[in-house]
Amino acid sequence: MQSKEPTDYERRIIEIMRDHHLALSEAMEYDFVSEGVDIDSAIGMCDYLEEKLVDLNKVQYYMLIYTGQSADLELRRL
Repeated sequence: MQSKEPTDYERRIIEIMRDHHLALSEAMEYDFVSEGVDIDSAIGMCDYLEEKLVDLNKVQYYMLIYTGQSADLELRRL
């Protein structure tokens, strides 16, 4: 059974979203570029996410958001 705790990658993405006022898809692209991931390669992005997230369901979820096939997320102040 997978842990419900966020991974270090998920924490990093949330920090990028917060610090740069970005949506999830934008924060992912920011991370991909800063880590040297080829954003023109779906396989490269998926491999990177698989390494960071381990859970393939999470990889699929994040890629659906990144590619615009699922609703993007934004942080908002409560």
